[in-house]
Amino acid sequence: MQESLKDLEMTYSDSARVLLTVKSAEMITREEDRKIIEEFPKGLEVEFYQQDLRPNIWLKAGHALRFPEEKKVIVSQHVQLYNAENDKLETSELIWDEVNQKIYTDKFIRLTQPSKGDTTYGFGFMSDLNFTRFEVKRKFSGKIEEAMLRELSSSGNP
Repeated sequence: MQESLKDLEMTYSDSARVLLTVKSAEMITREEDRKIIEEFPKGLEVEFYQQDLRPNIWLKAGHALRFPEEKKVIVSQHVQLYNAENDKLETSELIWDEVNQKIYTDKFIRLTQPSKGDTTYGFGFMSDLNFTRFEVKRKFSGKIEEAMLRELSSSGNP
């Protein structure tokens, strides 16, 4: 079984309260090993809403897989997550665990916090679904990272 939807906008709600909207150029629903998989091969944009119907978190990614039975979403390819404070997380992959109400990754991340004038680089990230309480697992200074990147690029290493 496989179904395809083009140019979609979905609204998810609970008890008549809008939780989030998803926009995507394409969604493919298929069955693998008796489990449903929803794929967004052309990426997606998600807005998460507060109780007063204002968006407070925004997510963009070039690709996504949703596993409804596991209540898990894996977004990848140029992932960007923003919150109302204008904090911005950039990474190559992010996992949204609906059951445990967590967003996390073990991949390289860049976290920009304009209100603090701070940019943090590291590996591994975990946050609540509101992207207000979060931690970078193995972080290091942005200045050190920028110097390391310049040194690597001038030495010809990847």
